[in-house]
Amino acid sequence: MILYHTTLKKNLVSIKEKGLIPSKFGIVYLSDSWWKGEEYVTLEVNMNNYPHRLSTFNEPNLDEILCWGHIEPYRIKERIN
Repeated sequence: MILYHTTLKKNLVSIKEKGLIPSKFGIVYLSDSWWKGEEYVTLEVNMNNYPHRLSTFNEPNLDEILCWGHIEPYRIKERIN
């Protein structure tokens, strides 16, 4: 399953080295859709065989997916917008 993470372009070098690091609450925010912006980059995240829990919401207009753990760099690819 491919999910997406959008971040500021300045974060890209760190993400390529360390992966996506969870917030202080242990969460990485993902989405099943992507968007583009001038200062942002969207990353494709391969979640196949991911060992940690994912949570979704039953809200029709909310496409946020919570990932409960670190996402390794090998799972991440920069999307060409």
